[in-house]
Amino acid sequence: MVIANCSYSQFNNSAFCIGHRIDHIDSNKFSLSLSNTDFLKNNEYFNKIVQGYTLIGFYLQTRLVYQATPNFRLEGGAHLQKYSGLNKFTQVLPVFAVNYQPFNWLNVVIGTLYGSVNHCMIDPVFDFERVYKNNVENGVQLIVDHKRIRSDLWLNWEKFIFEHSTFQEELVFGNSTEMNITAPGKRVILAVPFQFIFAHKGGQDLNLPGHHVETLMNLAYGLHLGMNMNNKIVQRLVFRGYVAHYKDLSSQKMLQYKNGIAFYPSLALEGKFFDLMVAYWHGKQFIAPRGEAYYQSISHEDTVYTESNRRLITMKLGLHHTISKGIEAGVRFEGYYDKHHKIFEYSYGLYLIFMRDFLLKKMKG
Repeated sequence: MVIANCSYSQFNNSAFCIGHRIDHIDSNKFSLSLSNTDFLKNNEYFNKIVQGYTLIGFYLQTRLVYQATPNFRLEGGAHLQKYSGLNKFTQVLPVFAVNYQPFNWLNVVIGTLYGSVNHCMIDPVFDFERVYKNNVENGVQLIVDHKRIRSDLWLNWEKFIFEHSTFQEELVFGNSTEMNITAPGKRVILAVPFQFIFAHKGGQDLNLPGHHVETLMNLAYGLHLGMNMNNKIVQRLVFRGYVAHYKDLSSQKMLQYKNGIAFYPSLALEGKFFDLMVAYWHGKQFIAPRGEAYYQSISHEDTVYTESNRRLITMKLGLHHTISKGIEAGVRFEGYYDKHHKIFEYSYGLYLIFMRDFLLKKMKG
């Protein structure tokens, strides 16, 4: 389990990403994979859309990995998560995945997915904090990793129901794709991103009072334009511009808004030890069920409070350091200026990540 490159998302989350590629030289190897993240994220929010809260704790994921062939891998283990101040684990979940790589550029994953920040979505559509709160996803995933196109298509089955269940099934179907117009390694960076998410609640033959079938869609697309810098400290300067959409596809629409749109341009300076991004968000009647709460037009605190137009100037600063191979440390600061209410709010955090594989045995072929 090696760290993957997620730097093509809007903000560099590579430290949290797990490598999905299968190396043929690991064939017939039986190994132990350890992934541990200790984190603190304190959100100092005092608005009516989302109130402040603190996430502090750790999660540990252990997997036994057997690579049966040069392109087929089995992984199984457990995911343990605990928030500080609680005596018990918040999550104790089994993880199991089959990873098949029929071509060097394609991975087919069934079981536990390479999820959360590995999807490389923009925060208003898919919240970064899911890496701390909803890290384990299960379903089916197709990952394309080619020099000109990178794409992640997945189905995350969040809640499974049996016949006569007393709750609804919930699932998310999503895709994150980036097409590179210029070849990798060129000085000029030009790429076209495309992302979508369908969040569904439903189930057949369910007669649950107060519940209805709901399908919400988010779509985002835009342009990445940047330049690789010939500098050991500053590596890239990138402009990323997105248009994001929201649409309620439910037959019975219960939310305050049926559709919405947002504009999200940003400018990022990416370096060896830091990342800095300044962005502007203008959302009109925008809702994203899996997106970061701060960008929404509906409140997470008050079911009737809404803000049709959200105009925010945002800033993200990340400082990161590789202590050793597979050991990463970093701090983050995020600022939000609400132009309508003329208030500035912020969050800050730190993390320490350990990801390493340990060879247990080389099986005979």
